[in-house]
Amino acid sequence: MKKLSLLTGLFLLLAWQQGMAQQYFSNTISSYFRDTYLSNPAFAGTHDKAFLYGLLNRSWIGFDGAPTLITFTGDTRFGAHSAAGVQLSSDKTGQLQRSSLKLSYAYAIPLGGNNEYIRLGFSGTTYHEQLDNSALTDGGVIDPAVKAFNDQSWHFDGDFGAIYENNRFNFSITAFNLSKWFPHLAHQPTDLQTFQVFTSYKFPVGDDLTLQPLASARFFTNTDWLFTGGGQLSYGKVFHVSAMWQNNKSFIAGASVGLGTFAEVNFFYGSGSRQSYGKQYEIGLGVPIK
Repeated sequence: MKKLSLLTGLFLLLAWQQGMAQQYFSNTISSYFRDTYLSNPAFAGTHDKAFLYGLLNRSWIGFDGAPTLITFTGDTRFGAHSAAGVQLSSDKTGQLQRSSLKLSYAYAIPLGGNNEYIRLGFSGTTYHEQLDNSALTDGGVIDPAVKAFNDQSWHFDGDFGAIYENNRFNFSITAFNLSKWFPHLAHQPTDLQTFQVFTSYKFPVGDDLTLQPLASARFFTNTDWLFTGGGQLSYGKVFHVSAMWQNNKSFIAGASVGLGTFAEVNFFYGSGSRQSYGKQYEIGLGVPIK
């Protein structure tokens, strides 16, 4: 039994690391352009109307235990300068399942004309992790280490974001998983995202055409930082195409089609990288609410 417990502990470690690789290196491509609230709570309420978004991110080649991420978000303005948002996510990799809930509040501080604002936002997060018992048995008996892992309660954390923006320019910072900034408060010394810097600028290039280059840097507790650079070309709210390169030797491309004022449909492709499982795809649907 001791040997089995040691093997199980090793499996738990590997499963956890794989899950975090999916969670933070291969997900939410939509967050760069189509639903920025995914990456910063201060972006809640930045759409003209209340906005709902759902996405599915999965390995391009399906196999049993393939990394799969499903996320739903909603955000809306209320009052003169306030906004609220919610995010629900389910992330499954191999035998590891992670479910999370985020509740966000954002406040916009107007600075003058040209739609110039400073936005501040905070998210309270709760999450739960569980391993598939059916795949971790010895002669039909569940290992105690697995049971102890699955019996853990929901954990709590938080994110903080700040944005400066005007009609064309945007600069944002996000501090993720705030408890990881204080190791003595951290639940586990796992590899989590801790910080992100993001900036973009919109260039009008013709009638209803806009080019928006971006640069982003993300930082983690254990893994090397991740740089993303690229841009999006938009034709009004009808059509968008984007392409991005990352310093983990991956490439991302996407297209978005507007369905009138009803919705937009997004499709993204991501090539393999040093830290991910390989090629991935993401499908997203955004719906503005009148």
